[in-house]
Amino acid sequence: MVQCLGPFPLEFLEHCEDWGKYFDEKGTLLHTNSNFAPSTLKDILQGFEVLNESEILGTAAFLRKCLTLDPKLQPSAQELLKDGWLLEFLAP
Repeated sequence: MVQCLGPFPLEFLEHCEDWGKYFDEKGTLLHTNSNFAPSTLKDILQGFEVLNESEILGTAAFLRKCLTLDPKLQPSAQELLKDGWLLEFLAP
């Protein structure tokens, strides 16, 4: 998740029990899987080979909003329902 979406906010981690087992004082992962190649949402969506480039960009941007790691910055469900990409996708 961190490799795809970026680091957890340090303020968030500090409220998690045992975070020091997995992250250093800067919030960087202490252990990573060397067999796992970091991927962006765009890369993952391209791998499915069902969306064109513009659809991939819009879908990745929307998913990034949905998966915002910082709870203070997470959009509400109501805000997400008003997202331009979703409205365009749902349009007849």
